[in-house]
Amino acid sequence: MATTAFDDARKLLELNVQAARAGMEESSAQLKALLAARDVSALSTLLADLFSQFSKPEGQQGRCLREGCLRHRSADPRPGG
Repeated sequence: MATTAFDDARKLLELNVQAARAGMEESSAQLKALLAARDVSALSTLLADLFSQFSKPEGQQGRCLREGCLRHRSADPRPGG
């Protein structure tokens, strides 16, 4: 039982690390795009796109984390797991 709990905790940690890594990569790409803007109009368009992404209820990282948890639960042979 302790081994299973440890394995579950490890898998959850791996999912969180993957989500954090994806978030950092996305943030880095967004920052590079903002810094590369040539004029105020381009910057305004990029900012509008960025703000619209944040207004969505679930970003890519949240979706990946949720789907990863669902895959883990569906593969769990224990009752209720």
